[in-house]
Amino acid sequence: MPSSREPRASCPEMPECRQRAVDVPLARVENGDPPSVSVIMPVYNAGRYLGPAIQSILSQTYRSLELIIVDDGSTDHCLDSVPAMADPRVHVIRQVNRGKAAAMNTALAVAKGAFYALQDADDISAPHRLEIQVRSLLANAHVAGVFCGHALLLGASDRPVAPRMRLKDESECARAVSRGLMPAHDPTGMYRRSLVGDIRYAEDLRVAEGLDYILRVGERFPLMVVEECLYYYRIHPASLTRRSDAERLASRQLMARRLVTRRPELGVGYIPDAAQDAREAVNELPNHFAASVSDQVMSGRRLGALRTALLAVRLAPGNRAHWRPLLRAVAPRPLVAAWRWHGRRGTSVDTA
Repeated sequence: MPSSREPRASCPEMPECRQRAVDVPLARVENGDPPSVSVIMPVYNAGRYLGPAIQSILSQTYRSLELIIVDDGSTDHCLDSVPAMADPRVHVIRQVNRGKAAAMNTALAVAKGAFYALQDADDISAPHRLEIQVRSLLANAHVAGVFCGHALLLGASDRPVAPRMRLKDESECARAVSRGLMPAHDPTGMYRRSLVGDIRYAEDLRVAEGLDYILRVGERFPLMVVEECLYYYRIHPASLTRRSDAERLASRQLMARRLVTRRPELGVGYIPDAAQDAREAVNELPNHFAASVSDQVMSGRRLGALRTALLAVRLAPGNRAHWRPLLRAVAPRPLVAAWRWHGRRGTSVDTA
């Protein structure tokens, strides 16, 4: 969806994406100082979206942070014209192009925060994101990572749509990990460095590095998902329908083989073939919309669910999968609950 105007530094919030910081229990900090958060942002040719992404972090209500930007060999000079780069909380590291996993590891090697959070270079974090996730980690000292709900930014639009906002406790997250699924969208995570500081991203994975990392963390430590929608993830719908290339498939297969080696109970059926990989790419967008509709129906936001479902149909009226969210939007709540309980197979993210 092309647009001639710059995206704003933060997105307008819809009722379905309200932050409710008062719902998150506060915890006392023993020394009186708030723990610092290292926000890690890998950058590769982020273009005009980089400025708003940076500003969404620097404008957080939680102020005790550092933003570590790793320029992974960008060729579009996207960092040269971002005014926020003068902020003393911003640290820039430049390296030759080695991939997102390598950029993450570069940042982790210098991060100083008690917690670290991810931020993709073309996405937006809601203003209360860090505050809510920090409070949740402080209130649950044994938990290694806290994720949050997310909405979509379609193309160049700055309007968040299709919010995901399902609360998941430790047992639900453990169940997702046991099935080889991410309990939530990977860039929404905030981690406790005292627990995960020895875990690094697999640099030979050019895709699925986030899934691989979350599964290895989740196999050792508890994870949680807060209900609030605090992250806006930018996608380009046309790109989701293209057949996955050989590098993507090879990387996903490598990640899956390593997981099956660690967890033989998953079986070789967990390893995707070319047909399954292509099918997942085609269904990624309608699966998100269907899950969003289910979340909204279950939280009593039937009108919001209907709006989300109608948008899914407008995006691809000829695709039957894009009509599935509408079925959920009008279905009885017990049926939607049953769909959500059983979840969906053939996806790397738990969309139950």
